[in-house]
Amino acid sequence: MRGFTDEERDEIEAELLEVARDLFTRYGYKKTSVRDVTEPVGIAEGTFYRFFDSKSELFARVLLREQAELVSAVEAEVANAEAPEEKLERLIGTWSREFEKRPLLLRSHQEPQRLLRSVDSEALETALEDGRRQFADRLLPIVREVQDESDGYIAELDPRFVLELLSATELTVAQKDLFEEYGWSEFSEFQDTFATVLVRGLLSDTSVD
Repeated sequence: MRGFTDEERDEIEAELLEVARDLFTRYGYKKTSVRDVTEPVGIAEGTFYRFFDSKSELFARVLLREQAELVSAVEAEVANAEAPEEKLERLIGTWSREFEKRPLLLRSHQEPQRLLRSVDSEALETALEDGRRQFADRLLPIVREVQDESDGYIAELDPRFVLELLSATELTVAQKDLFEEYGWSEFSEFQDTFATVLVRGLLSDTSVD
């Protein structure tokens, strides 16, 4: 069995991740086999295991890549913002919109227990922990920058708590179908209002005269 050059390995791994993302999104984890992933890439099923230990690891890596791309979108959107309010609006608003575009991330929040039963829980939990760490390493500097430039409530908070608020927006987005089911307001309207309330609350002056 011939070996792969580093460049070939990188290309094949990227193809496997891209094909897997498409298949997991369309058919789900359980209905996607390793062979389904390897055939479009043009490698044997056995060769797959030279890149990933298991289908669970592949799925975990796909989720990590989804989250990394989400963070990159947020960084790009915040980069040109100047005022603290604009930075925070873009941080929260972009996170919410980008999360909504990613079915795999949505599904991981809609049916977490079902997902854990289907996927090797250790591989998934390790990936999620890695994702949280990378997410914090990249976004904490943005939060601290806003804190340094603001005299509002956000300046008093642990910056990690501010990032946890983004997780709260994820849970809201994941349950957006309930808005139509229960006849609530338009989700997009709620989403914008929720972000505005968060921003204004975090930047509000909490000092007492």
